[in-house]
Amino acid sequence: MRRAVERLLRISGYRTRAFASAEDEGVAECLRTVYCMVVDVQLPGLRGPVFYQTLPHPRPPAVFVTAYGNEATRNEIWCAGGRELLTKPFLGSDLLSAIERAAQERT
Repeated sequence: MRRAVERLLRISGYRTRAFASAEDEGVAECLRTVYCMVVDVQLPGLRGPVFYQTLPHPRPPAVFVTAYGNEATRNEIWCAGGRELLTKPFLGSDLLSAIERAAQERT
């Protein structure tokens, strides 16, 4: 999934950097210049919403993705400060739209 999202974003004109987990080397360095993050709720190790809450303010906008789009997951994302959540499988166009909406909230 990570590689597919990365390819979609690259062919859509975005510069990308993908990580397997929140603890991967280089994650912190990318946060200063990121346009928008795509974060899996079920990241290995530190869960996506927990990771997002640990980021210093102002946090970059984020689109969360999950296989479990239930009310509990939506509440967890909302409480973490996220506003965009897509349930897998999703259309590439839906992801691109969610990224633009999330990025617009920043401005």
